Amino acid sequence: MNQFDNCATFHMNPNKQDHGALSIDAKQDDVIWLKFKDDYPVAELSAETIASMFSAFGDFYVFKDSKQSVLLHFYYFDGTLLPAKSTAGFIQYLEQNLDRLHLA
Repeated sequence: MNQFDNCATFHMNPNKQDHGALSIDAKQDDVIWLKFKDDYPVAELSAETIASMFSAFGDFYVFKDSKQSVLLHFYYFDGTLLPAKSTAGFIQYLEQNLDRLHLA
C-alpha cells in the first residue's frame, strides 16, 4: 500500500531502491530516545521542563515515551555546543555527561 492512492504496487526489479523505506530511515535520523535513571522523577516533570534541560543543543520536539524515557526529535542543531550538528555529536556529548543529566 502507498500513502497516495491506497493501491499496492511492487517493483518487478528487486535491485530497485525502495524510496519509501529510505525516506523513513532519513526521517528517523534526527530522533533520539533517552532513558533516565530509575531514581530520577521524570514522570513528574513536564515536557517543557525536560526540554529546558537540552534547549542549548538546538530545536526539537519532546515526546514522553514512558515513565522514565523520552524521545527528542531534532529539527535544528546549534553549532555552539555541537560542532558536528548531528545526532551522533549529541549522543557523544550525552555519553560524556550521563551522571550530570541523570541518564541511564
